[in-house]
Parts: sequence; C-alpha cells; structure tokens
Amino acid sequence: MEFTSKIAKLTSKVVEFTSNTAKLTSEVVEFTSKTAKLTSEVVEFTSNTAKLTSEVVEFTSKIAKLTSKVVEFTSKTAKLTSKVVEFTSKTAKLTSEVVEFTSKTAKLTSKVVEFTSKTAKLTSKVVEFTSKTAKLTSEVVEFTSKTAKLTSVANFTP
Repeated sequence: MEFTSKIAKLTSKVVEFTSNTAKLTSEVVEFTSKTAKLTSEVVEFTSNTAKLTSEVVEFTSKIAKLTSKVVEFTSKTAKLTSKVVEFTSKTAKLTSEVVEFTSKTAKLTSKVVEFTSKTAKLTSKVVEFTSKTAKLTSEVVEFTSKTAKLTSVANFTP
C-alpha cells in the first residue's frame, strides 16, 4: 500500500503539474499573442516614426530654404533702404538748390523789373529829347533859311 499510495501521490502531483503546465502553456500562448500584437504595434509605430521623421526632415529643409530667402530679402531690403536714404538725401540737397535758385531767380526778376522800369523812363526821355531835337532842328532849318535869305539880301548889289 505504501507503494500504491506513493504512486497515487505522484499521479496526483503529475496531474497537478500537467494542469499547471496547461495553465502556463495557456498563459505563454496568451503572452505570445500579446507580444505579437505589441510587436505589430511597435512595427507600426516605427513605420509612423520613420514617416514623421522624413516629414520633419522635409519641413526642416523647407524652413532652411525659407530662412535663406528671408536673409536674402532682408539683405536686399537693407540695400534698398540704404538707397532710399541716399536718394532722400540727394532729393533734399536738390530741393535746397531749387529753393536757392528760385530765390536768385526772384532777385534777378526784381532787377529785370527795375531795369525795365528805368529803361522805360530812359526811353521816355529819349523820345522827349528826340522830339525837342526835331523841333530844334526844324528851328535851325528855319533859321538857316532866314539867314540864307538875309545873306542873299545883304549881298545884293544893285
């Protein structure tokens, strides 16, 4: 009986170990299934990460190109601003010269008006003197004519 009892105990333990092995095998299958699912998700995430990394690289490249263009446009803007300042300075200088020229023109115009007025007065006097000279010349002609008549009468010998 002792042997049968030991076999019964061993059989009971084998049944228990078999049951435990079946449970463990079931857990291993479940764990393997979960591991396969997680592995599939890791593969999917890795794929998505690669895609996102590629997009990040593409956007970084685009940002670098845009930054380069911004730097280029900023440089051009600085040059244009410098030229605007230069042209504004030249315009101010030219405007100042135009104002000075206009002032000089006004002074010259004033002198021209003054000289025109004096010329008109002198012309009036020239006309007056010409008129007087014409009268005097007429009187000289008349006097010369009378003198000639008198001289003719005085030289008359009968």
